[in-house]
Amino acid sequence: FPQNAMATLRFRVRGKRGAAVKFKPSEVMTGEGIVEQLNLWGGEASSHYTLRGGRSESSEWRFFYHGFQYVEMTGAVPAGKPNPEGLPVLESLEMAHVRVDNPEVGAFRSSNDLFNRTHDLVDWAMRSNMTYVLSDCPQREKLGWMECNHLLFSSFTYRYNTQWWFKKIAQDIRDVQLQDGRFLNVAPSYLSLPPDSAYQFTVEWGAAGVLMPWQAYRWFGDSAFVVQNFGRMKQFVDWIEAHAQDGIAPQGLGDWYDYGHGQPPGPSRYTPTDLTSTAMWAMCVEAVAEMAEKFGSPDTATKYRKMHADIRTAFLRRFYDPATKTFKNGGSVQTGSAMALCANLVPEADRAAVLDAIVKELERRDYQQTSGDVGHLYFIRALAEGGRSDVLHKVYNRTGTGSYGGILAKGLTTLPETWDAITVGSNSLNHCMLGHVMEWFYGWVLGIRQGPDSIGWKSIVIAPEPGETTSAEGQTGTPLGEVSVKWKRSEKGFRLETVVPKGATATVVLPLKAASLIVDGRRVPSQAGLFGRASVEVGPGRHVVSE
Repeated sequence: FPQNAMATLRFRVRGKRGAAVKFKPSEVMTGEGIVEQLNLWGGEASSHYTLRGGRSESSEWRFFYHGFQYVEMTGAVPAGKPNPEGLPVLESLEMAHVRVDNPEVGAFRSSNDLFNRTHDLVDWAMRSNMTYVLSDCPQREKLGWMECNHLLFSSFTYRYNTQWWFKKIAQDIRDVQLQDGRFLNVAPSYLSLPPDSAYQFTVEWGAAGVLMPWQAYRWFGDSAFVVQNFGRMKQFVDWIEAHAQDGIAPQGLGDWYDYGHGQPPGPSRYTPTDLTSTAMWAMCVEAVAEMAEKFGSPDTATKYRKMHADIRTAFLRRFYDPATKTFKNGGSVQTGSAMALCANLVPEADRAAVLDAIVKELERRDYQQTSGDVGHLYFIRALAEGGRSDVLHKVYNRTGTGSYGGILAKGLTTLPETWDAITVGSNSLNHCMLGHVMEWFYGWVLGIRQGPDSIGWKSIVIAPEPGETTSAEGQTGTPLGEVSVKWKRSEKGFRLETVVPKGATATVVLPLKAASLIVDGRRVPSQAGLFGRASVEVGPGRHVVSE
């Protein structure tokens, strides 16, 4: 089939009563045409159909789905092929993609073909893991590993309306919380491991119990995400505080599947696992404090702001080198420094220098990112929010090994589990966990973001980061309606069209500096907006802004 996907098989066959046909699906087929299932870890996935006989008969998997692109068939012959043994004749065979019916609300296209193909690569991995949970992969475990619920929340929600899906997942997360406050790594719970196993509990995975509902509340304006979960969030961060050693959170898997160290993929190699767990704890504590403040509990907010300050002190003491403006690492500063910036753990006066250290390392590595499952989102956010989307354009325009372009060059149609797209062995070829670039495509290249203090998209920021890209267009859904953007850069200047939904206001920031801009045909004074660029305020409706 042309596409790897989560799917069922639909087929029509004709033959003698009692004859049996076997279908064996897989993501991998060798050059010799052999379908391999090595990434099922010794298991086999197959279906068997016994014919009733007589006329043509059709069937489709009803209680089973699988992630596959290839199917090995035995016991039948395709229609029109030689059939000396009189085997059943396969008249048709179809792949039927299946997923949770989250409505599509987002779209992204640009003048950069690599970006468009990367968007589709990640999107097929996302839609192939939208099932009863946000699963890790559709062919093997099919489990709700929790880190993706918070790390990919925006990536999924820019593209799909996920409100009720994530509300269901929030219930799953509550169900796996232990009495002591820990959220287990997989929801619903499946693993038969003791709670002290890093595969059963790791802070960066459990953080979904705090950070996913918080993001969902901010996006949808649905207070139930906070009301139903707030007490449990406090239990979680309080458990970490009680078990922290000298203010440092318990370590676990860390930046899973980080890249570039030359070792097999797995737990973090470059970044200390207690650094990432402590930074994630700090993010959770800060979110709890903000929720307490917004929901009228100032004393609770004060308590958790103090906890965050204490974490910051311990974090800097343990991990920070003020001379080099870097954090403790095993060969790459990218994840540790980015997470520290996003968790507000870096001294204010040092933030620019810490970000610059990331950029300098990227320059030395020819813009090869090293962050894995946990760190990649913060790598993007630290650079984008620090005004360095120009660097991210260089990272995501790469086509060599270890890049989205390199994955596409191997002919894959879904995002794999590893940056170097290991196609032989136990790794999945349909994993969305490294797909955080979707947030950057929509939020920064296209330029649609929610205002910093906004709830439910009442305040919108439209601020594209074009890089070398000359045009982009698309939209996303919000509780107030669709927000759309179309921009183009030409010899005539920069021109942007946007539609702002009723009930919202938008700050439009063009990627240039100017004293005035043309808004809906009238030249008006501009303000110095994000990164000192020219900005104007607009209300609901369709607007055209140009220089």
